[in-house]
Amino acid sequence: MSEEHVKGYLKKLSEGKRKRKNGFGAKHMREKIFVEKPLSLVKKQPLRIHAGWTVIFNDFSELDPQIIHPEDEETWLWMFLQDLLYLKYCHGPISLDLSWYPAGDPDGSYGLELIKDSDWQNPLRSYSTRDKEKIVDLINKATRGKI
Repeated sequence: MSEEHVKGYLKKLSEGKRKRKNGFGAKHMREKIFVEKPLSLVKKQPLRIHAGWTVIFNDFSELDPQIIHPEDEETWLWMFLQDLLYLKYCHGPISLDLSWYPAGDPDGSYGLELIKDSDWQNPLRSYSTRDKEKIVDLINKATRGKI
């Protein structure tokens, strides 16, 4: 697919962001969209990661799961992965892990965990939501030490 198709999607995505600010979120949009390819042109989600954190990997895209068509299998399988974002705190044994569970599943949700001492069985905090804005806000708060 052409770069024009991807730009069209990104325009729809930004229009959806503007609508959300005015109280009309993506959940109120009637149509779900298919992401035009190539997916390599989809940008990373802008984040506010505060000082003291190191990004180990980042595959967290700006795609909003609320507007992706459930039958767009390629997008779900390539963009909504179990491992989306992993941060480590430089001044202590804390890490932040963002995932999509189940991986590639349109009915899944974001999972955010704060882990201490690599104890994955007992996270300090654990959150689950399909709301992209909420998960971005939680990442911001977590890297500021506010959750």
